[in-house]
Amino acid sequence: MAQINGTEEKNEKEEKNMKNVELHLHTDAYYNGIGDGAQTVTEAIDQAARCGATAVAITDHGNCANWVDFFNYANGKEVDHQTLGKKGLPTVKPILGVEAYIEKKESLPYDDAVKVIRQHLILLAKVMTA
Repeated sequence: MAQINGTEEKNEKEEKNMKNVELHLHTDAYYNGIGDGAQTVTEAIDQAARCGATAVAITDHGNCANWVDFFNYANGKEVDHQTLGKKGLPTVKPILGVEAYIEKKESLPYDDAVKVIRQHLILLAKVMTA
């Protein structure tokens, strides 16, 4: 890094060498009517490769429906649907994940009412063995 007036600034070469990893990405998988992403797993991997990402984690809401296609496509295998694997793009490491829900129910002091507090938690697989 170059120092200018006592502050460090990154030069273009250093920025190009930096690697990007996307750890929270939704695809076109749906779960209970929730589908935050519009892109397929193949589109996500291709875009990540074009942007220079070294790894991508898909974290769809409460499901792992796209894991197999995601893993196979990222590892250079053709997927078994409309979009087939493209050649010539850099390898992007697939990270399997899910956006899980944590719910806490609190009883309210009237009419047996219950207040539900819902929070999200991103879970990522560290290794490929059980």
